[in-house]
Amino acid sequence: MKHTLLTFSTVLLLAPLAEMNAAAPTAVCWTFDEARDTGAVQQARGRMDSLQGAIEFAPGVRGSGLKSDGSTSRVVRAARDLPQFGPALTVEAWAVPQEYSWAWTGIVDHDRDARAGFFLGINHPGKAGFYASVDGKWLGCDSKEPLKLLKWAHVAGTFDPAAGFMLYVNGERVGFNDASGNFKPAEGLDLLISMSHRRQFPSLTERSPSRKFLSKMVFDGLIDEVRIYQRALDASEIEASLHDQPTGSAFESLGYDKSQRAYVLARKTEVEKASLDFTLAGNSQSPVLNPAFIVNNWGDANVTLTLDGKPIPPGKNFRCGHRQTLEGTDLIVWIETESQASVTFHLEPQPQP
Repeated sequence: MKHTLLTFSTVLLLAPLAEMNAAAPTAVCWTFDEARDTGAVQQARGRMDSLQGAIEFAPGVRGSGLKSDGSTSRVVRAARDLPQFGPALTVEAWAVPQEYSWAWTGIVDHDRDARAGFFLGINHPGKAGFYASVDGKWLGCDSKEPLKLLKWAHVAGTFDPAAGFMLYVNGERVGFNDASGNFKPAEGLDLLISMSHRRQFPSLTERSPSRKFLSKMVFDGLIDEVRIYQRALDASEIEASLHDQPTGSAFESLGYDKSQRAYVLARKTEVEKASLDFTLAGNSQSPVLNPAFIVNNWGDANVTLTLDGKPIPPGKNFRCGHRQTLEGTDLIVWIETESQASVTFHLEPQPQP
């Protein structure tokens, strides 16, 4: 996350809905923002994810978050609506545990009996862990310290076939395993959020009859902003994702507004002549395609656009205008461009003629 204080320029990595896939080439993501109004989470190929058990929604790190009851709650993304994951992988989420479970509990679980797939979750002492099937073995790494109860934490696990596993909590690397190799995806398996696939007995059980009582472990607390990437993000990218909502900067991201079909940002300060930089990223399955942006409280200034360092003159490929609201003057920008790679935009305010 870059902050150029002399020019009040801010780099924002936007995190919209899954179908837009910004802020790195996301394979799938869940924001839960639309769930509060519709009672469902975003569509996958025209179908809604399944909400099962006692599902509620509460304020998240941005917008709404998923509230899981520790007993029955889970979000299910059907296998038919998932890409094939790998060969590299990053899984991240914000989570706030209300209490720790009896065994390994999935925050994001795509684990087929430790023989295929991946798992991001916490164990009975509250330590975070990221695991995956690599060369026929179930491998990964844990944090040394537990996640704090009743406090939001950003948890991210990465796997690189050449470098192995990394685990981050709040941007700090807390786990490492150099177990390189080939990741085996769990084909045909539904993905679960807030519940584990594998049935387990309580970790501290001593009596053998109790060890025969197996149940699925369910996260108790809040989960928000779940994202899965088809590559291993590096430490700087994890840090950028952690600070998706920048503080002390001239602008903030409000995410993607489906009703306006635009990314929405807002000026946070009264600083004039504040330029705005942000990056959208796409892949072959979901390219950056003709994006629109609304900058709330931009002011009356005109704007110049630079796209990946190249100035774009107003006209067919770049259109902009202003709208008056009760709060101020918004800037509306539409850009005709298509890319399967990251695209960096620079908006520079210009005085009215």
